[in-house]
Amino acid sequence: MQHYVHIMHNKRKRNVHTVQSLHLIASDNVSDMRLAEIRAAKGLSQDDLAEMVGVDRSTISRAESMNKTAKISTYIKCAEALGVSLSDLFADSMDPTERDLLQLFRVTPEAMKPHFVDLMRAAKSQTD
Repeated sequence: MQHYVHIMHNKRKRNVHTVQSLHLIASDNVSDMRLAEIRAAKGLSQDDLAEMVGVDRSTISRAESMNKTAKISTYIKCAEALGVSLSDLFADSMDPTERDLLQLFRVTPEAMKPHFVDLMRAAKSQTD
């Protein structure tokens, strides 16, 4: 099953909007939640992640099942604790090589990223 992400806003002083919760609506057009997959790949239980994030296990369970009461703050804290981006939690599934390349690119110093891209382009040109 795939999902749309819909962010709800609540008004605060001076008409400033803050993101309060994240509602996920079933659909066939957007990717699956990957929180449980990423957590398990790092060898963590729901209890472990809950302790790292400062919430209870049921909060992690709701986030992983995309319960409508799950809050964006929970997803943000989980992504930070797991060392991934928020978008990784909602990204299409990647094969292990693709995931490794993305992770390597993210930790590459900014000055070296153009060389990384050049290397990938050179590798692609060898297959054309």
